[in-house]
Amino acid sequence: MPDCTLTGVCACGAVAFAATGPFRPVIVCHCDSCRRQSGHLVAATAVAPDHLTVQGEEKLADWRATDTATRQPVPPPSMPISI
Repeated sequence: MPDCTLTGVCACGAVAFAATGPFRPVIVCHCDSCRRQSGHLVAATAVAPDHLTVQGEEKLADWRATDTATRQPVPPPSMPISI
């Protein structure tokens, strides 16, 4: 993935992010945890923490989905965001 800036916001607008590359290559995960969260497979990338800004981060709540997966959902009625 070329260096660029990706931005996003949750459905209710409580949390927004901007991530500036370089990004790692996109991976596709079919594990039970990812499929339960999304209803399908998950395609994801990653960026160094110092290239990520989050507004509204205090509204995120961590929970351990599995031994290797931590989720950070925005409270209802919004959607999960993994940061």
